Amino acid sequence: MDTISLYKHRIDALMDLIYGSGQANHAAIIEQLNYLLFLRALSIKDDEAELLGITDESEKIFTGDLVKYRWQNLLALNAEDLFKTLEQAFELLQKKSSNATVKLLFRNAHVKIYDRPTLRRVVHEIEEFAKELDKVAHHGDKDVFGDMYEYLLSKLSSAGTNGQFRTPRHIIDFMVKVVDPKKNETILDPACGTAGFLVAAYRYIAGEYTSDKMKKAGSPRAMDKLSADEKKFLFNHMFTGFDSDEDMIKFGMMNLHLHGLTKSYLVRQNSLTDTTGNKDKFDVILANPPFAGKIDEESVSEDLRMGTKATELLFLRFMMDHLSFKGKLAVIVPEGVVFNASKAHTKVRQMLLEKGLWAVVSLPSGVFNPYAGVKTSILFLDKEIAKNKNEIVFVKIENDGFDLGAQRRPIDKNDLPVVTDILNAWKSGKEIESNLVNIVEKSKIESDENYGLSGDRYKATTDHSVAKWPMVELGEILEYEQPTKYIVKSVDYKDEYETPVLTAGKTFILGNTNETEGVFRNRLPVIIFDDFTTATKFVDFPFKVKSSAMKILHAKKEVADPRYVYFAMQNITFKFAEHKRFWISEYSKIRIPLPPLEVQKQIVAEFDGYQKIIDGAKQVVENWKPRIEIDPLWEKVKFGDEKVMQIIDGDRGTNYPNKEAFKPEGYCLFLNTSNVRKGSFDFSKCDFITKAKDELLRKGKLVREDIVLTTRGTLGNSAYYSGDIPFENIRINSGMVLLRANSKVLLPEYLLQFLNSQEFVEQVTNFMSGSAQPQLPIRALSEIQFSLPPLDAQKQIIKQIKTERSSIEVTAQLISIFEQKIKDRLAKLWLS
Repeated sequence: MDTISLYKHRIDALMDLIYGSGQANHAAIIEQLNYLLFLRALSIKDDEAELLGITDESEKIFTGDLVKYRWQNLLALNAEDLFKTLEQAFELLQKKSSNATVKLLFRNAHVKIYDRPTLRRVVHEIEEFAKELDKVAHHGDKDVFGDMYEYLLSKLSSAGTNGQFRTPRHIIDFMVKVVDPKKNETILDPACGTAGFLVAAYRYIAGEYTSDKMKKAGSPRAMDKLSADEKKFLFNHMFTGFDSDEDMIKFGMMNLHLHGLTKSYLVRQNSLTDTTGNKDKFDVILANPPFAGKIDEESVSEDLRMGTKATELLFLRFMMDHLSFKGKLAVIVPEGVVFNASKAHTKVRQMLLEKGLWAVVSLPSGVFNPYAGVKTSILFLDKEIAKNKNEIVFVKIENDGFDLGAQRRPIDKNDLPVVTDILNAWKSGKEIESNLVNIVEKSKIESDENYGLSGDRYKATTDHSVAKWPMVELGEILEYEQPTKYIVKSVDYKDEYETPVLTAGKTFILGNTNETEGVFRNRLPVIIFDDFTTATKFVDFPFKVKSSAMKILHAKKEVADPRYVYFAMQNITFKFAEHKRFWISEYSKIRIPLPPLEVQKQIVAEFDGYQKIIDGAKQVVENWKPRIEIDPLWEKVKFGDEKVMQIIDGDRGTNYPNKEAFKPEGYCLFLNTSNVRKGSFDFSKCDFITKAKDELLRKGKLVREDIVLTTRGTLGNSAYYSGDIPFENIRINSGMVLLRANSKVLLPEYLLQFLNSQEFVEQVTNFMSGSAQPQLPIRALSEIQFSLPPLDAQKQIIKQIKTERSSIEVTAQLISIFEQKIKDRLAKLWLS
């Protein structure tokens, strides 16, 4: 087994072992492995100091009362003694160690592998495979422990912690190669997380300053081309990192330590709120700062305030302010930074141009899948390059070596090496010819009042938006293919690598099939037309069809771009005759405007730019789900616990609901299950009950701060009643219940978040009864459990989710804005 497979296999096995012992919190599992691996690394460092004859106690970790906690001593303990001794070790290392880094790393550390035999086995498993890594390190690969640790940190993503937006390693390496950090340059990551950028910069520099002779000898990072003073600078002064999360700082420190960078400066600090008056400058800044959420303007450092709460803009301001006179910057930003028209966005883009922006690299929208679907770009600043350039180079990466699905599986298409060569050629003054590149004069960007940084925005050299183009029939530019003989009789739902099946009617992509015959794979792309709905789809992947109502249209490529024709067809209003299908003979005669082929491609590029923004925004909106990070120490309670909440049944009202006209006075509003949606009420169709009939109702009266939960019909929908409906008397029917929280221990809004969680859905699935009409009886609802944090923690959770939801709502607005842009642009094509 090779080294990489060794540590991946062992880390995965250790995590499974701990999980199987009852520790179900993945973040806690990773934390425990971090502490144990680091404890061993510190012990090995002391062992090496003794072998070198170092007697200075200040150079050691385990001295005095701490000697008994050295790794080798722990290996000799039985399971019960090991648990107690480790708990003592974590406590005393933070209290008595003379090493400030060690004190920080073990602050608030506790043993969370509660099963004693499992803990002992984990310790011995770590020792067993670490010895094998020791041998690899001894033969020249000094970074093997760092590589292993980075793999462990990558597991933070699946743990759903702060690592969910962890930058993929290959993207970090690409950014570092383009920036090309040098010896004697200071390097900063102001939102360093687990120090991935700093480690990548170290690895790059170490490789650049290692001779070929040493590389061939098996020491790829010997740095024999550096002097002693230059090495001293690298290990003691080169790397700085800030992060507001103490756990991330701990992980980052361990990461740097295991790469030999024990003197690097990592500190818990919020770069946006704790830096007023900080004038430190850095030669290189590498970052992927958080760009979800807002920050209170009063909390922002005075140096950074610019009338915005957007963290991505404030981080950009911080980084530009802290670049040295020869500074270089590479930073990942959300797409809104590139095109958003707000004053703050415009101001930041103007500053970027003034501070040395020279390249904008657009990344595919799935780079951060499955944890974030937001579309991103990389901005490169270099003050030295910008001095000699009057243009900005825009590059669009279509493929980064992985598919854009949730699993991010490797593929054979990868633009990163080519783009690296393109950007290096551009820096050195060479001419560039590539369909991935668009070079735009700075003056053109500066003349745009919004300083837009979307490359597609500047592609078209002529304004064709008001041109008058000849109208041609679709039959003149499209070839028609009838797929009857390829009809698929049965469809199996398989994984994403099988062939999608297109069908007519409401469902356009039906599923997937593993059948091999009848697959359309030649002469792609095509336009698929649905006779039943007149919907069109642009398809550039192999597919099968299930219905003869699906027509396959091939564009005559010498005169028409298939994507342009597809866009143009979106503006057609299809009018059905007496029959229910739209025949080929009819739509062949429909006319569309047809510009020259080159202009069609420019229009497509414009639409593609809009569509990518729409798609990226949709991914963000669709993938966002409120997430509650559960602390295993929180109390578990049941819905039926009356100290926590009351469950109040609705009233049957069988004989007396009547649909009256809207009469707010003297009438009772009687809700049914159709009035409760996910997170809100729908009062478009309501029942109103006269006062006389209202007196017959005995149950289910709604009061302010109640939560309504449907228990049959639209089972599982829930909504919070804020008291803003103009009725004094509101009742619910028996298909719902009221959940009335005891506000001394449970906030209604926190309960609502749980009702929207996957954990609640899974429990409902287990408890519900009935097959024809599933329902959730109160006795079953009473057994559902949830974690109950302290009130302060509930408030923080609610605040964070509201902040996230606010950002999502802003992102959702982009969808309608850019869909309207496409519609407006399409309408202009039909000018007569």
